[in-house]
Amino acid sequence: MPLGGIDFGFKGAALAGMVTLFSAILTGSTLDHEMIRMAETHDFETPRRMGHFCLAIDPARFAGRALYDEAITRYLAALRTSAAREGQSVMAPGDREWAVEVERQRSGIPVDRETAQFLGLIP
Repeated sequence: MPLGGIDFGFKGAALAGMVTLFSAILTGSTLDHEMIRMAETHDFETPRRMGHFCLAIDPARFAGRALYDEAITRYLAALRTSAAREGQSVMAPGDREWAVEVERQRSGIPVDRETAQFLGLIP
């Protein structure tokens, strides 16, 4: 299995390390453990020197677009139908965000009072 298998593996550590490698080490930015917290702080002035990394992959240049489309469809179906905790479901990346988008299109975007006042939405 990728990144360590089912019974014994370190997927989280491997993925976190890869993200740190790409977004901090290769860009010369702040390492994870040195990053100043961005929540639960009143310090919004100190620069965080946060790095970013983007990777674009064209599936057509690998196994081919048709094979990719068929395989990703099967993968997402298997992922979404995986066993989940009672009362929950397994979601693929983006599922929650798309559900929130539908809900917000239906009922609007929640805005706290201070922000609404700042934007002039309420007196």
